[in-house]
Formats: sequence, structure tokens, C-alpha cells
Amino acid sequence: MNAASLRVFRSHCRVLPCAILLLCSFLAWPAAAVAKGVDPTFEEPSFYDAWLAWRLSLGVTLTSSEVRHRHVTYDATEEHNFLGNINDMHAKDDLTAGLVVRYEFTPSLAIEAANDFRADLEARNKDGESCDGVLKLRGWRTQILLFWPEPDWIIRPYVGVGVEYVDATFEHANWWHYGWASPEDYERRGHGSTKPHNGVTRTMIVKKPGAAPTLSAGATIGVSRHVQLDAYVRWTDFDDAETIFRRRDSRHSDEYTMRTGAFPAEHFVYGIALKAVF
Repeated sequence: MNAASLRVFRSHCRVLPCAILLLCSFLAWPAAAVAKGVDPTFEEPSFYDAWLAWRLSLGVTLTSSEVRHRHVTYDATEEHNFLGNINDMHAKDDLTAGLVVRYEFTPSLAIEAANDFRADLEARNKDGESCDGVLKLRGWRTQILLFWPEPDWIIRPYVGVGVEYVDATFEHANWWHYGWASPEDYERRGHGSTKPHNGVTRTMIVKKPGAAPTLSAGATIGVSRHVQLDAYVRWTDFDDAETIFRRRDSRHSDEYTMRTGAFPAEHFVYGIALKAVF
């Protein structure tokens, strides 16, 4: 063996053990990883696992709403009535179905949105019988929820603070809107007509109450891994809904404001929600 061959052989002798050691280490790594409880095929968590699992829930609500201050003592001067002769807002006790979505940032903090407020109030006059129409209040809200910091509890109490937005419209009774003197007169002589009586049309314009702060308290019950049940009560501090009564006489092309007033809008909401947890 000449000198050149001897140098090549010696270099191979130095490299070969290193290569064998590297190969053995590579082959032994999976076994060592399993022994330590590490998955050698570990992958980054998916978007669902990282951001949605256990955090996002979607469900349906069933609520009953109570608008406060619906009755005032009749005042003949019309100074303390809601508007004109209207002194009573009779509530229809209807249950309301809605949708709710919640996202939990942490076990103690979440954000929630729902359209779970609805109230229909009949605008009744001093006689208690005639009704000029129905005030329709519809609302949705967004709020931050703070949970009691025990995420493993089956029942998790919470409080919420947020904003509720309410829309208001007035559904006129035909007898009043088309200028008749009373419901009986309309039924007797109007026969369901939708034409202005003597050219007179009366209209109630309700300004939207807009947004107001809301406070709530409730509890979330974990029925199963993917099902939750909520029970809650909420109070919203709305100002009264400003209202304008306008009269139009097509015979003389006259239209003018008769009176202004306000209808109550502050309310409580009592509800339950059944939610699917993703």
C-alpha cells in the first residue's frame, strides 16, 4: 500500500465511525421520543383546534320581555300622558325566539351577541278599550361576559356588561290611521276600508331609541361536551322612544304635527339559551 492509499484509508477510518454514530442516533430518536411521551409525528395544531374548539358556541334563545313604566295616571290636560289620550301601553306576553353566538377568549372572559329582545305594546286610550296601534320594539345586543374563575365547574355563573340597540316602529290600527272617530264607527260604517275617511290620515312616527347600556347576570350549565344551557336576566336602561303624531288632510293638502310625546322603552329580558359548542 503506497503512501497516498494509506492516507485515504486513514481518513475513511476517521469518517466512518462518525457516520455510523450519526446513523444510530437518527434510528434511535423515535424510540427515545416514544419513551419520553413525545409524538415524533407532532404537527402544529389546526386553526380549529387552536382558535375554535371549546371556545365558539352557537344556539337559540327563548325569552320573555318586560317593558317598565307602561302605565301613567290619566291627565285631562294631556301633559303627563304618553301622547294625547294614550296613558296605557298594554304588553302582549309573547315568547321570543332568537339566535346567540359566543366566543370565549379564556375560561373567564367571553364576548356574546344575540337578537333576543322583542316587545309589542298596544297604545290604549283612557277608556282602556280603544287602541291606536301597536308599538313594536326589536333589539339586539353585544356584551362582554365575566365568568366565575372555575372553568371545571358544571355550573358557571357570569355577569355581563354591554350595549343593546333597539329599533322601534308603530303598527297603526286601521280605524285610527284612516281618520275614523272610533273602532266601532269604523266597523259599522267603514267596513274594513283602507281609504282615508273624509280625506284624513293620522300617522304616528316613532324615533329609534338607538343604543343604551345593558347589564346582565346568568349561569352556563354544561350538559355535555358539545351542549350548554344558559339561564339569564338582563336590564337595559333605555330612554323613552320619542313620538310624533301627524295629521294629513288630502282635501286641503294640509299636513302638520298635532302632538309630541314618548313611549316607554326601558326593559328587562328573562331568557334561556340552548347552545352547541364547537
